[in-house]
Amino acid sequence: MRVSRIYYPTDIEPRQIFEVDGKAHHYLNRVLRLKVRHEVRFFNGKGREFLCAMMKSDVHRSTFICRSEVDTLPEPKPRIKLYLAVCKNEGMDFSVQKATELGIRILQPLITEHSLTHKIAAKRRLHWQGVAQSACEQCGRAVIPEVAEPVALQELVAVPEDDGAIICCIDAKTPIKTYINEFLTKPSDNVATLHLMIGPEGGFAADEVEHAIAIGFEPVCLGDYVLRSETAVVAALSIVRLGGYLT
Repeated sequence: MRVSRIYYPTDIEPRQIFEVDGKAHHYLNRVLRLKVRHEVRFFNGKGREFLCAMMKSDVHRSTFICRSEVDTLPEPKPRIKLYLAVCKNEGMDFSVQKATELGIRILQPLITEHSLTHKIAAKRRLHWQGVAQSACEQCGRAVIPEVAEPVALQELVAVPEDDGAIICCIDAKTPIKTYINEFLTKPSDNVATLHLMIGPEGGFAADEVEHAIAIGFEPVCLGDYVLRSETAVVAALSIVRLGGYLT
């Protein structure tokens, strides 16, 4: 029987008894229909996970006992910060979900000339954080990516020298696979981060690409076809993940 996973932001220790209320309690009782002695895994979003069993439950809260801390899956390498131009609701939710499943550590929503406005994006940040949380619950990941405050592309500053940084452009000459292979095999004393920038449906404006290059991003291409933003997210991150497995 598959044991469900639930985000619980507070650290738990073995043999600790604790209560769950609010939305988590509702989900456990009304959706999962958990019964006394049934097990569930709680993870804190920072890499720790615990196997727990329900002791009792009423209308307002459920009581659990922590049986043990369990091993979690290691975070994939390299560490990825995804800069994503804000698109319409369904596309953005899909992108956040898939990017979480594919191992990004930070999502930086970007405001560009052809994206949604800063005002709209700022209101959606907590929603996107919730999408990332749900994706972690489903896929088995124990670390929830951080969703940063939206920022205009032109306000970005230079990336650290040891890090990698790429911007996906349809007219770029360097295939993303070539850059990733070189980045992953480059000797480094530090745990480098890969900064990956993906634009909106209408693409980046020329001055936005110029600014990205000026602060350290190298243009790469994802092939000959023009991809939707959410397709580009899955394609680019899949190539990075595959490269990480093979090195």
